[in-house]
Order: sequence, then structure tokens, then C-alpha cells
Amino acid sequence: MSYEEGFAALKDGDFPAAASLLEKAARETGYTSDIINHAYTLALYRTGDKPRLADVAYRVGNLLLPNDPGSAMDYFQRAMF
Repeated sequence: MSYEEGFAALKDGDFPAAASLLEKAARETGYTSDIINHAYTLALYRTGDKPRLADVAYRVGNLLLPNDPGSAMDYFQRAMF
């Protein structure tokens, strides 16, 4: 499974591989998994891919807004920074 490989890559410090694998996992879950979304945005942060991080964080924030406004704010803040 891509998310398990993504977590392993993140743990091993292979952030580009982690970002790629976790992106796939996030899409497969429709960005509904908190742990995958967090790991994915962390991997993007570690790779320095700020434009992609902002896009993903904003997308996740919009998805969370109706049901979890506190978490949505966290992702909106990630998008801003």
C-alpha cells in the first residue's frame, strides 16, 4: 500500500518519495484521512515545495470546513505560511 510505503519513506527521511507516495494515498482516500493528510503536508514542507503545500493545505482545509472547522483553520494556516 502506498500509504505504508509513504510513512516508511517519511520516517527514513526520503521526503520526495514520501510526498509522492502520500499524494497518491491522499487522493485515493479523497483527502479524508487525518494521518495521511498530515504526513503528506509534512513531507511537502520538508521538500520545500511551498506552492504545492499551499495548494494541498487549502484543498484539505476546504474539505474539512463543514465538519471540522478547527482542523480546517490549521490547514488554512499551513496554506498561508
